[in-house]
Amino acid sequence: MKSARNKIACIGQLTWDAYAHYRFIGGSSANVALNCHRLGMESYLVSKIGQDSDGSALLDKLHQVGFNTDYIQIAEDKDTAVVYVSNKQQGEVSYRCSNDVAFDFIEYQPALSSLAERINFVYFDIISQRNSTTRSTIQQFLEATSAQYIVCDINIRNQSGKLRRIIDRSLQHATIVKMNRLELVNLLAIFHYTDVPRDVESLLSFLADKYSIDYIIFSQDIAGFMLFDRQKGLVQFSSPGSSIIDTSGAGDALVSAFIVGLLQNKPLNELGNFCNDFTSRILSRYGPNIIASE
Repeated sequence: MKSARNKIACIGQLTWDAYAHYRFIGGSSANVALNCHRLGMESYLVSKIGQDSDGSALLDKLHQVGFNTDYIQIAEDKDTAVVYVSNKQQGEVSYRCSNDVAFDFIEYQPALSSLAERINFVYFDIISQRNSTTRSTIQQFLEATSAQYIVCDINIRNQSGKLRRIIDRSLQHATIVKMNRLELVNLLAIFHYTDVPRDVESLLSFLADKYSIDYIIFSQDIAGFMLFDRQKGLVQFSSPGSSIIDTSGAGDALVSAFIVGLLQNKPLNELGNFCNDFTSRILSRYGPNIIASE
C-alpha cells in the first residue's frame, strides 16, 4: 500500500470537454487527478456526474485507464457537465460551460471524512465553487483534512465581486496557489488592491505573506512559469519551446507536475525542468490531460 505521502484528492469538476470534432475527459480537478495518477501517485477524484449516457461514458473511460471512481457521485436529476472548447490561434482556447450541472452539487458524504485523513495533497479550484452545495463540500473537506499540501487553483474568468469571499476563504486554507497573469489581474480587481506595487514579484510576495502561502505557481503557458517561494523569492523557468497544438490543459499540467516533483523532493532546477517538460507534452497534443489522446 502506498503511504499517505503519495496520495492526492482532487475535488471539483469532472466534465466532457467538447471540441469541434471530438471530446475528452476534462475539468480542472479531473485533469490534475488523471495527470497525477499517470505520474505515479495514488489519486482520487471527488466529483459528481449525471445518471445519463455522458456520465456512463466518463466512468467507462476512467475504468479503462485504471482510475479509482469510488468518490464520484451520481445525480439523478442533474446532467453531466459539458464544456464547449473553441480553438483559436497558437493553440489558445475559449470555453463555454453548461450551468446547473452535476458537479455543482457534490455532497459531503461520510466517506469524505475518511479520505480527508488519508491524503497528503489536496487540489481544488475556484470555478468548482460557483454553487453553494459544492462550495460547502469543498470547505468542509478542507477543514477535515490533515494534508500537508493544499493546492488552490485561482481559475477565475471575470472580476465579479461575488467571488471575493470564496477566494478569501480558499486562500486561507492554501499552502500552494496556481494562477496566470489574467487571473492575477482579476484577483487584484476583485479585492481592490490599488496600493500594492504592480511588478509580479511584489504582488506574489504580498499574497504569499497575507495568506501564509508557501509556493505560488505563476503560469505563463507556452513561455514557461515563475515560482514564488516564500523563503527564496521568485524564480523564472523558461520553457524550452515545443509545438503548440492545444493550451487547454497547460495550467493543470503545470500544477500536476509541480505536485509530483515536490513529492519526489526534486531540486529546484530539476523541478522546473520537470514541470516544463510535462507541460510541453500536454501542449503538443489535443486534450486537457495526459490520458486525453489514449
